[in-house]
Parts: sequence; C-alpha cells; structure tokens
Amino acid sequence: MLDALTRLAVIHGTDKFGYHDYTPNYHALLGHLRDRPVRLLEIGVGGYQDADRGGESLEMWRDYFARGQITGIDIREKEMDLGARVAIEQGSQVDAAFLAGLVRARGPFDVIIDDGSHRNEHVVMSFEMLFPTLAPGGIHVIEDMQTAFFPRFGGSLDLRPPNSVGHVRDLFRRMPDDIARISRFHNMVALFKAGQPAPPALAGAVTSIGADTPIDGLIDRFTALGQGDVLEITGFDAAGAELQTFVERLFVEIDHREIAIHFPEAPITPLAERLMALHRQGDRVFLVKGDNTYPSNFALAFDHPRVRANLAAMKDLLMREGRERGLLQLADLMSRAGDDDTADLLLARAMEIGASSRSFFNAAIRRRRLKQDWQGARALLDRAIALYPDDPRILGQLGGAMIKAGDWSGALDVLGKAVERAPHDVLTRIQYANALARVDRPDEAIAQARKAVEMAPDHDGHKMQLARLLIIGGKAGEAVPILREVLERAPDNAVAARHLSRAYEALGQRDQAIEAVERALALAPENAEYRRWRERLIRG
Repeated sequence: MLDALTRLAVIHGTDKFGYHDYTPNYHALLGHLRDRPVRLLEIGVGGYQDADRGGESLEMWRDYFARGQITGIDIREKEMDLGARVAIEQGSQVDAAFLAGLVRARGPFDVIIDDGSHRNEHVVMSFEMLFPTLAPGGIHVIEDMQTAFFPRFGGSLDLRPPNSVGHVRDLFRRMPDDIARISRFHNMVALFKAGQPAPPALAGAVTSIGADTPIDGLIDRFTALGQGDVLEITGFDAAGAELQTFVERLFVEIDHREIAIHFPEAPITPLAERLMALHRQGDRVFLVKGDNTYPSNFALAFDHPRVRANLAAMKDLLMREGRERGLLQLADLMSRAGDDDTADLLLARAMEIGASSRSFFNAAIRRRRLKQDWQGARALLDRAIALYPDDPRILGQLGGAMIKAGDWSGALDVLGKAVERAPHDVLTRIQYANALARVDRPDEAIAQARKAVEMAPDHDGHKMQLARLLIIGGKAGEAVPILREVLERAPDNAVAARHLSRAYEALGQRDQAIEAVERALALAPENAEYRRWRERLIRG
C-alpha cells in the first residue's frame, strides 16, 4: 500500500521513490505539516542542463502541501510553469548572497531539502548557511548522504572534512542548543531546529535501556525486537565512550550498501542491515529495527524483494492513472531491469495518453532502436522533429537513424546541426566525427573526435574512436600511444587491442600487429573476426 506522498512521487516521476526509497521516510517526517501553509525550499530542480526538464519533485511537494509555497533553486536556468504556488530561482547552493536574498524573499522556510550537487563541501556549506535561517521547529533534510563515501564527490571512508556524514555525526554527538532532533535513515538525514519539533514517529513497541547497558546487551536487546519495534537508550549523554562510539558507528554505517561500493573491505557491524532509522532527541536515542538493505540507484538490485514490490505497485498505479512523467520514469527503471516488455507497455500507455515531451520521444525512440525497429524509430523521429526541430538529442537520434539507413550525407547535415546546438554533447560529436569519416573528410573527423576526447578525457570509448579515425586518416602513428594508454588502464579491453593491431599493420610493423591481435583473441577467444585477422597477418 503506497502512502499519500509516495503515490504523488510515482505519478510525477521523481526518483525519490523507485530509484530511492525516500518518500516513506518523508511522509513520516512531514505528514503532520500537510494542511499547513508551509514554505518549502528544495535545492536542485533536476533535468540537468535542459531548461524545460526537471521539477518532478517540486510538483510532488506542490500537491502534497495543498496550502504550501514551494521554491526550487538550480544552478541551471529553468523555464517551466508549475503553478502559482511554485517558484524556481537560478543560483548556487553555496552563494551566500543569493541564499540570503532568497530567504528574505521567500522564507523563512519551514522545510529545506538538499538534493543539489551532493558534493560534500557544498552540502556542509549549504547547511551552515541555511539552517540558522529556518523557522523555529523547521526541518533541514539532506538526501543522498552516501556520497560522503564516494571519492568523486569529495567523500572518503575516514570522513575527513568537509564530509556530510562526518559533519552531521559530530552534531549528533554534541546536539547543539539550536538542534532539537536528528533523524537518520538510509542515505538521508533530517535535522530539526529548536522550537517544539514533533517527536519521532515510532509505530512499534518501545523497549528502554539505560546508558550503562554494555554493547553486547544492547545488541541482544535490539536483536530480540520485532520488525518496526524501537530500542530507546535513555541518558545518552551519560553513556560511556564505548557505547557512544558504537551508536555513532551505526549512524555512519546505516549507509552500509553504499560504503561497500568503494570500500568493499570496510568492516560493517551486522546491526546496520537491521537498522531502519536512528533518532536522537535531547538525551534519548531511538534505534528502529527494520530491513535496511534497500539498494539505492548507485547499486540498484532489481531482484531485491522490496524493489520488486515497489516496481509492481508503481506499474499498477501508473497503468491506471496514466501520467506521462511517471510512466517515463518507470519505463526507464524497467528497461534498466531488463524487463523490456514492461518498458514497452509503459511507453505504449504514454503514447496512448498523448505523450509529446522530448523525454518521451527520446525514450521511445531509444527503445525502437534497441529492438532494431528502424521504421518505427523513424516514424517517431519524424513526429519529434516536427515538434522540436532544433532539439540536439532528437537531431542526434535522427542522425543515427540516417546512418543506419545509409544516408550519410543526410546524417552529416543533421548531426552538424546537433553539434552546433549542443556543443558539449560528446556522444553526438563522436557520431558527427564518424559521419565525416564516411564521406571522406578525415581531417575534420579527427578534429571532432579530438574535441570529444578533450571534453571527456577519461572516456576510453571516445579515445578508441579517435584512434580508429586516426588510422583511417593515415595517422596510425598517433593512434598507437592512445591505444596503449587505454590498454594500460584497461588491460582486458579486447577492442582496443584489435585497434592497436590495425595501427601496427598500417605502420608496417607486422610482428607487433600479430602480438596485439593475439592479445585481443586471448581476451575474446570466440571472436571469429579476430581469428581471421590473425590468420591473414600470419600468412602475410
């Protein structure tokens, strides 16, 4: 049974449910505010660089808080009308002057949700600037706390500052006077400002233990609880250092699934898998027992029982309700799960209700191309181009379809327009480079591929495309170091080894060419094309 907020999340297509399991926690945290004229700020609108994409969660909050004033901010410009009660402002979550002006104009906020960059330094800075401005009893929620352990977001296992989990754990330890309660869940945390906040929503039976309880005793009492029941620790400030450290460890390791992504050898207490929530209010700590194994979108496991149940509930609701954004979100999820039949069913339902957004066309055309239904893809592309003649993604899709049809001249024109309109779209630029090569313009093709590699220097696929075009363009000597670099970083890349063999052959280095293709064959022994290439080289 989906709660009221989760139903709205599914209908509007926000990833706060499905990819994540946030909305049940939000409903428990914010349900008591539904009928009030709350002022809510969400950092991060979504949709990345596109002005007319994103806003799914803003629509959810708008409908959940029927009397609320909803504000979204994003570093990108957004052009969308979500109704009179929703405003979207452009600005950075770490721009002090911008935030101060926002609070003056739209605040003070009762609820602040950080779903922005997820970079640790940004999360900490935003909290330090915004939490003092909250209305009394207000709530500051930070999503995707797992990035505290992701190096590419500035995270680490030792939580060295600035680190979002480390910062909030330290607040949990000392509970400053302006923080009345901290509630920690998988991948998210809520901090309540002083001013009569609601107590934690504890649905299960509560068992109390004192601060002098040994850790083994705590573990035994917690293990004996039923699902949803609560272990209360009273007098936490008076607890010994060992017990406090253990509880703080649980505060961190509630994100155990994501810790394991980058640090699989990190020791995790078994209790973390059974800790559904952890609250501190005053001198009391509450440990809520439940299943804490739900995978996030960083490691989504579609065979997980709760994930399967959620997807089934989402499908049932959306096939009845027929909301475009929700159908597209679930179709993407089902496609990632490998359930192509359900993805196609959802997209057909979206078409049935008249879906016409760019997101719909991109998803539906991609599905047609994966099924090699080029005629169906082209029919959708013709409709899409009529509505969005300058959209770079749709132009890119059209160019790809033209390539499949052998219309290289037409593809060249379309892909050139796509690159002009979206110069930072690396994949489209690579497609354009390949089209240039096919119409015998190798120097221009190489220049476009070089630009793509400059824009995405860590992408081995783009480097291999550049190397391939260099070989075609008579510059095999430049391709060799590129391919050797790829193989040094990814020694099991058979395609790179095959390209390297081509480069060596073009340079007249037969022995090195044979050695490279033998490496490719060792990595992909079933590949008949590699075998034929090797035999031809050996024959000379």
